[in-house]
Order: sequence, then C-alpha cells, then structure tokens
Amino acid sequence: MSANFRCLIVDDEPDARRFLRKRLVPHPDLEIIGEAVSLAEALDFCRTLRPDVVFLDINMPPADGLNLPALLPVESRPAIVFVTAYEQHAIEAFELDAVDYLLKPYSPERIAATANKLRLHFKGRRAIMAVTSPSLASPTLGPQALNTIMVQEHNQLLKLDPTKIALIKTVGDYTRLTLSTNQSYMLRQSLARWEELLPSEIFFRWTDLGSSTCHAWRRWSG
Repeated sequence: MSANFRCLIVDDEPDARRFLRKRLVPHPDLEIIGEAVSLAEALDFCRTLRPDVVFLDINMPPADGLNLPALLPVESRPAIVFVTAYEQHAIEAFELDAVDYLLKPYSPERIAATANKLRLHFKGRRAIMAVTSPSLASPTLGPQALNTIMVQEHNQLLKLDPTKIALIKTVGDYTRLTLSTNQSYMLRQSLARWEELLPSEIFFRWTDLGSSTCHAWRRWSG
C-alpha cells in the first residue's frame, strides 16, 4: 500500500481552502492535516505538525508566501506547491525548488498532475535516501563496488556512473556536477555529501588557491 503524504493548506481565503480540499478528495494519499491562514501560523504548523507537503498561497497580506521556504530548515523542509492567482511569480517559485505552481482556478485534471508530481518527487527522495543511507555504505568498498550514484536535480532523478564524473564544484549553496562528456548539472548537494558518495580511490578534494570559494572534488587523471 502506498504511503500517505501529510499536507498543510496555507491560504488566507476560506473559499480557496475549501476549493483545494474538494479538489484533493480524489487523491486520498494526499492527506490534509491542517490549514493555516497566515505565514506566521504556517511556520508554527510546519514546526509542530511537520507536513510532507505545503500547498502555499503567495499573496497573504501583510506577508508573502514566497518567504516561507527560507524560514524552514533545508533538511526538514516540506515539498512546496504554490497555489496562486498570479503567474508572474513562477520563476521565483521554481528557484525555491517548488514541486509545482498552480494557478487559480485549477481543474481536477491540473490537480491530478500536481498529485503525480508529488508522488514522483517523494519516490525520487526515497530512492536517494536508500542509495546514500550510511547503513548501506561500507568503508572497504572500492570503485568497482560503487557502480552508480543517484542524485536529484529538481524533480528529476539522475543515475550517474562515477567514472564519468570529471569535476564537482561549489557554487553558492549548490554544487555544479560536470561529466567527462561536458554535460553539467546544478544540484542542491554539499561537498560533504559527495565525500560520502565518491570512492576515494578515484577522487580527491581540490581547492583553487586563487579563489577562497572554489572547492571541488576532481577525478584522478591517472
């Protein structure tokens, strides 16, 4: 049986909250555990109820729903689905790693698409946790034992051959992964996490002495 995802609705309009509840009825795995009418209440609920998903309105005077993700710890941040009547915030929303951006009023088909995106999001997250779980790691494993690495780029799960990784470099809060094919990806994953994943036999830590912010893992060329 599939797991339920605990959802919090955040909207200052009662009609909007009722509309979303109605649209979620055909998706019982999206279990509504509460409603918040302000950013302050949403923050309190996120800390106490720890929802898996937050359906988040943007325009809630005097607050802005776009500010909520930054107020939550990255390691426990729920999946965010913005629900708004204003399309101009879409780019900023996806820069905050939103799973989806729903424009009011939305159809049953559109909310079904959102539900599927959330299921794929959590399926990818579980896969990453299974692959990177310390309980599955062994300090004696060599490069032959680590055939693939799985990481998430936005909502896409990437399956990587570590021997094809040329460079992993810090870029602010992200790391840029560059393959030997010159393909590159921006990932929200720290160098410390890469250190746990990469076999030390074929990778080494490298710092550009000309830049105090440039730290990376490189593959041995030999």
